[in-house]
Amino acid sequence: MFSRDKQKSAADNAKISTIVGEEMTVEGCIRGAGSVRIDGNLQGAIDIEGDIIVGESGKAGEEIVAQNAKIAGVIDGDLKCSGTVELTSTSTVNGDISSEKLIVDRGAVFNGVSHMAADAEDTGIGGEDVNTDKSNEASEN
Repeated sequence: MFSRDKQKSAADNAKISTIVGEEMTVEGCIRGAGSVRIDGNLQGAIDIEGDIIVGESGKAGEEIVAQNAKIAGVIDGDLKCSGTVELTSTSTVNGDISSEKLIVDRGAVFNGVSHMAADAEDTGIGGEDVNTDKSNEASEN
C-alpha cells in the first residue's frame, strides 16, 4: 500500500541542466529555467523554475526557490517550493520550508518551521510576498 520505494519523486524525474560536482565549490547565485543537482558545495542563493536535487555529499547555503526539491545532503537556509519537498533519511535542513507538500523520511533532520500551502501563491512563490504579520491588520480596523 505504501510502496514509495517504487515511486520516483518529481525531482527524480527532472531533466538536469546544471550539476555542481562532488569536488566542486561554487560561490554565487544560480538563476534559470532549468533543474539543478548539487553534489558539491554551493554558497549562494538558488532561484530556478525547475527542480533541485541535493545529493548526499551536497551542501547549499542561503535561500533556495524551486518547483520541487529532493534533499539528501545539507541545506543551511530557507527552502521555498511550489510543489513537493522531500527530505531523505540522510538530509539535514537548517531553515524554514514553504511548500505544497512535504515528505520527511525517518532519519532526516529538520531544524526550522514548515509552511504548507494549497498552491504556489500561498507559499509566496511566483507572486507577491505573503504577509503573515497580522498585527498591521488589527491596527487598521
